[in-house]
Amino acid sequence: MVKLPSDAGLRQLVQTGWKDGEIAAVHGVTISAVGKRRREQNLYKKPVAARVTDMINDVWNVKTTSGGDSHHARRPLQGLKYCIRKQLGDELSPPQERRAQNLIDRLRREDAVLDYDRETPQGVFFVPRTPEDGRRLMRWPAGKPLPSADLQAAMELPASAEGD
Repeated sequence: MVKLPSDAGLRQLVQTGWKDGEIAAVHGVTISAVGKRRREQNLYKKPVAARVTDMINDVWNVKTTSGGDSHHARRPLQGLKYCIRKQLGDELSPPQERRAQNLIDRLRREDAVLDYDRETPQGVFFVPRTPEDGRRLMRWPAGKPLPSADLQAAMELPASAEGD
C-alpha cells in the first residue's frame, strides 16, 4: 500500500498548488486522509486567508456559532478580512475586491474604524477614529499585543489616490 509523503513532502506539494485529490490519487489514499493530514500540519489551501482569520478571531474572540447569532460572516468583518488579505498580497475575487473597497471607502468617508463587541447581536460596529487607532482599519483592544510587522502594516488604511 502506498502512503502519504513525508511531512516535508506534503508541505511542498500543497505549497506548489497540488489539490488533495491529486495527492490522494498519486499516493493511493483517500482525499479525506490527505485533508486530515494537511490540517494536522496546519497546511491550509488558503494560508493568507487562514492567517488573517486566525488573527482577527484571536484578537476579538469573534463569535462563531452554528446558529443565526454568529458574527464571523458579517459584511464589515468580511470586508476587513479582504482588505488585510489584499494588502498582504493575496489574490481576491472581484466580489471580494468590491467588498474590501466598499469598507475602505466607508472608513475614509466616516473617519471611522471597525470595533467589535461579542455580546451584542450586531457584533461589528463602525466607530469614530481616535488618535490611538492611528491608520488602523480596526480598533485594537488595549493590552493585546500587536501582531507581526507585516500584519500590522496590512491592517492600515491604504493611502488614497489623493494621497491621504
